[in-house]
Amino acid sequence: MKLLAQHGVTHVFGIPGAKVDSVFEARLDSSIELVLCRHEQNAAFMAIGGEVPLDDRFKHTYQSLDGVDVMRLVTKYAQSALNIHSLPEVFANGVRAAESGRPGAVFLGLS
Repeated sequence: MKLLAQHGVTHVFGIPGAKVDSVFEARLDSSIELVLCRHEQNAAFMAIGGEVPLDDRFKHTYQSLDGVDVMRLVTKYAQSALNIHSLPEVFANGVRAAESGRPGAVFLGLS
């Protein structure tokens, strides 16, 4: 959350649970707002385009796809941090990509 706040991030999209609980717990001590989503792919689509299917009838359309591969098609940068040690580098690359040239969305996955 400190990295996000340092780069001016005001909102995160996602679903607390399992692997990312510690990320969401850290958010409690920050000013970053959580946009709670019902499905992780919906969270990604919301963060990038602001639109998601209105209900779960469509979730199977992209439920089995690799999120990073899908998001590479619609973002300036898409990468997954495979462990906590790679997170700072992946995050810095994402911020650099988002802010270089024409500003645009990036997708960072937490594996």
